[in-house]
Amino acid sequence: MGSLSTKEKHIVLRFNKQIERESTNIHGDKIKETKECYSYWSKQLFLHTRHLSILDWRTIRSNNYYNQIDSIIGIERDKFILRRVIDYLRKNQ
Repeated sequence: MGSLSTKEKHIVLRFNKQIERESTNIHGDKIKETKECYSYWSKQLFLHTRHLSILDWRTIRSNNYYNQIDSIIGIERDKFILRRVIDYLRKNQ
């Protein structure tokens, strides 16, 4: 994935703070696992897709992508997109 720019580091820090808020209650007790947080998956998508071009996205979203994505909601949707991105990156790097 490469090194992060200063701006990207700032974005990751914001994701980390949001993940912390989502995974703990007001008393600081952990109420859910990190991977159950929406922001965790948003952060993963950001880290894996920050250098993708429009052409990359066209390839990732080809075939039956839209038929599949329309039937998925919530975190499962982000996981699906991330799997497509990772598969694409493995094949093209």
